[in-house]
Amino acid sequence: MRTHTGRGRGAVGTVLAKPGRVNANTLVVGGTGLIGREVVASLYARGVVPRVLTRNPGRAARLLPGAWLIQGDLRARSSIRAALEGVRDVLLALPRGFEETRAAAWLVDACEAAGVRRLVLISSVRPDRGDSRLRQALRGVLGRRAAGRRLEARARQSGIETVILRPANLYQRDELHRVELVEGRYPQPLGARGVNRVDARDVGLAGARALLGDLAPGVYPIVGPQAWTGAECAALWSAALGRRVRYVGDNIETWARRVTARLPDTSVEALRDHYRELQRGGGRVDAEDLRRCAEALGRAPIPYARYVASAAGRWLSRPTPYLASDSSGAWR
Repeated sequence: MRTHTGRGRGAVGTVLAKPGRVNANTLVVGGTGLIGREVVASLYARGVVPRVLTRNPGRAARLLPGAWLIQGDLRARSSIRAALEGVRDVLLALPRGFEETRAAAWLVDACEAAGVRRLVLISSVRPDRGDSRLRQALRGVLGRRAAGRRLEARARQSGIETVILRPANLYQRDELHRVELVEGRYPQPLGARGVNRVDARDVGLAGARALLGDLAPGVYPIVGPQAWTGAECAALWSAALGRRVRYVGDNIETWARRVTARLPDTSVEALRDHYRELQRGGGRVDAEDLRRCAEALGRAPIPYARYVASAAGRWLSRPTPYLASDSSGAWR
C-alpha cells in the first residue's frame, strides 16, 4: 500500500492498489457513479491513476481500488477549490438533477479561477440529431434539459479547453432490473419509437481519451450502432436468457414506484423525465453522430447484443442469479 499526502483540505490520498502511475494533475468528479467508474477503469488501463473527489471515501475505496481519493463535496465551494490545487485536467460526470447541475456550474467557475487547462463534461443532454429542430427547441425551454444546455454553454464560454460528451441511453441501466429480467419481464420504459443506446464502457473510454488529450475540443455524441424499442430489447434478452421476456415498461409511474427503493429520489425523478422524453420523441441518431462517436472512441461502439449476451452469461453462471426478496411487487 502506498500513501500520498493530498495538498487540499480533507485529502484521503490512500492508494489501495497500484494500477499505474499516479497522475496528480488529473481529477475525476463523479468517479463512483456508473460512468465515472468506467472512466477510472479506462484510465487504469492506460496506466494512469487519477485523483477522485468523493464525499464517502470508504465507499469510493471499495468501488475504485487504487484511486487517489480526495474527500470533499462538490456542493461546498471550499471543497472544490481544495480539490483543484495543482490540477490541470478535470472530468465531471454527475447524475442528472438541478442541484448537481448548479454545483457543476460552481466547478466550472472554480476551474477557470484555478487555471485548469482541460475540462471534460459528461453532459446530461443526450444526442438528438435525429429530432426536428423545433422539437429540440421546445424541449430545451424548461427542465433538466435546459439546465444541461446552460451548463454546456457555461463550460464552452469559460476559456478552458472543453470536451463535451453526450451519451445515449446506457445499456447498463438494464442491470437495475436484473431481477425482473431473469423472471421474464423487461420494465425499462423505453417506448416504441426507438431509442439509441450505448455501453457505459464506451462512455468511460471516450472520457479517458478526452482527459488524456486524445480528443480535440468539441461536442461528441457517444452512441450505439442502432436504436432499440422496449419490445426489441425484451426479445434480445429472451434469446440470451433462454426464456420468454416480455416488455412491460410503457407505464413510467409503475416503473418509478418499483425502483424507488433502489435509487435516490433525485435519480428517479430525473429518469422519469428522461423516459417521458424518449417515449414522446424517441432517440435516434444519424451517420454523422456515429462518425463522431467512432472518432471519440478510436473504434466502433460496442453492440447492444454483445452486452446482453455477456450480462446474461454472468447472471446465469451464478448458483442464485438473483435474490428472491428483490422480486416483490406486481406489474400492471
